[in-house]
Amino acid sequence: MNPYQSLRQDLANQDWRDQALCAQVSMAEFHADKGEGGMEAINFAKKVCGLCDVRSECLQFAIQIGDTFGIWGGLPPRERSKLGKRLGIRRAPVADWHGSEAGARRHYRAGTKVCPDCRRAETRAKDRRQSA
Repeated sequence: MNPYQSLRQDLANQDWRDQALCAQVSMAEFHADKGEGGMEAINFAKKVCGLCDVRSECLQFAIQIGDTFGIWGGLPPRERSKLGKRLGIRRAPVADWHGSEAGARRHYRAGTKVCPDCRRAETRAKDRRQSA
């Protein structure tokens, strides 16, 4: 199985997200800026990730989809990018991002209509953040 087929299966089966500790806390800390009070939130997010049982799955997923926002697997975007390059993890082509919250952001940035799969993923993520 090539890595893109594997990623498609990972996108379809994201049960690890249900086990993530971040699903139980406010997601604001995971998407904070470094500005006023932001570093405290970022450090909190990193501590939560450090205690999480699915940290490696989260980190691998974020590297593969090329998410450039927030803390995933305990690392900010720049550190994830460096790690992905060092480990030789290739980002998935845009078509494989569909069905994820990051895919929805790609649609918005490109100015294209958000596909139903990405819309569902975005809605699930918002629901998780609101319930935390």
